[in-house]
Amino acid sequence: MIKEILRHVIHGFGYGSFIYMICIGFFSEQTHVDPINTLTVLVMSGLIGIVSMIFDIERFSYLVALILHFIGTLMITLGAASLTLGLHEVLYEPTFWLSFLVIYVAVWVIIKINLHLKVERVNESIAKFHKRSDQY
Repeated sequence: MIKEILRHVIHGFGYGSFIYMICIGFFSEQTHVDPINTLTVLVMSGLIGIVSMIFDIERFSYLVALILHFIGTLMITLGAASLTLGLHEVLYEPTFWLSFLVIYVAVWVIIKINLHLKVERVNESIAKFHKRSDQY
C-alpha cells in the first residue's frame, strides 16, 4: 500500500512540476522560482496524486471517480491558493477558476494520451508474442 501511495505521489509531483514550469514560463511575470511556491506546488501535487488513487477503486464508475477527483483536486487547490493568496481573493477571482479548469482538462488530456500510448505498446508486445508463438 505504501509503495502504491508513493507511486501516485511521484506521478503527482511530475504532473504538478510540469504544469508549474509551463505556467511560470508562459503565463507569469515571475522570473524566478520561489521556494515557498515550489514547496506548495509539490505538496499540492503529491496530495492530488494520492487523490488519484480513487481511479483504482473498482466500485466507482469512471465518471464517479472523475467527479470525486475533480472535487478533491479543487479542494486541495483552493486550500493551497488560500494559504498563499487568501481565500477571499481566490473565490472571487475568475482567473483562478478559468485557470483551474483549463489546467485540469489539460492534465486529463495528457494523462489520457499517455494511457493510450501505453495501451498501444502493450498491444504491440502482445501481438509480437502471439506472432512468435504461432511460428513454433
